[in-house]
Amino acid sequence: MTLTFHLSCGGSDDWIERVMTYKWTPVSQGAAVQSTPQPTTETTAGPQLIPAKTEFAAGEEIAVYFKNLPGFNQDWIGIYGSKAYHANEYIEWKYTNGAKDGEMRFASPRYGPGEYMLRVYENNGYKLLAQSVVFLVR
Repeated sequence: MTLTFHLSCGGSDDWIERVMTYKWTPVSQGAAVQSTPQPTTETTAGPQLIPAKTEFAAGEEIAVYFKNLPGFNQDWIGIYGSKAYHANEYIEWKYTNGAKDGEMRFASPRYGPGEYMLRVYENNGYKLLAQSVVFLVR
């Protein structure tokens, strides 16, 4: 499924187009859900963010795997509420320090129960490179 959004700012005639593509994978009823997904082995050209798990306990570190980043010292990954709209709505963020692939961990005292996601932005800016699936903190 592909969703396309056309956004304007404050009555301006300038528009921004945001296109998001979702891949749905059918799961048979009664199938076991993998609790610790690992980075996929399939080759993809674009950046990826993969939470280490689909559910974290309150107070547990939140780990994320990242792949195929451009490698700027100030590429950055942020944790967001699942309904966050703007890049500035992060709860916490960290630079990747030039790593193109790796793992990053966030301490979670600030993350109460709820739904969250991760986003990665390019070179200390707001060019969105990738967004993770939603994960839970219980």
